[in-house]
Amino acid sequence: MALLILLAIAFAAILIARLSSGGGDRGGIVTGSSTTEPSVVAADPSSTATPSPSSAGSPVPSPSLPSASVPPAASETPVASAPSTYKVRSGDTLSGIAATFGTTVDVLTQLNDIKDASSLRIGQVLKLP
Repeated sequence: MALLILLAIAFAAILIARLSSGGGDRGGIVTGSSTTEPSVVAADPSSTATPSPSSAGSPVPSPSLPSASVPPAASETPVASAPSTYKVRSGDTLSGIAATFGTTVDVLTQLNDIKDASSLRIGQVLKLP
């Protein structure tokens, strides 16, 4: 209940703030028109900051940017190769192993000369594509 009251107060405050701001420049706010198409009101160009005459002659220090580091060349980057074998563990299934390594059960059965996919043994080493 308190949350609803708090939401109502926040909504009322936003509504009052919008209504009290009156007309004039709306700062690029999208407003509706008599049609269903929204229209964009451009911000007042005179509101942009211009340097004052007193500060025009003094140099403005530019922010220092961090130096960009150059990534190592492709030949220097070590490439992690996919394993070529897999040792079957308790609870493993051929379909689970195939999914883990992005292959199919058919490919694994052919590559490892497996006749029955349910006959995996713990510790069995499977070749991977």
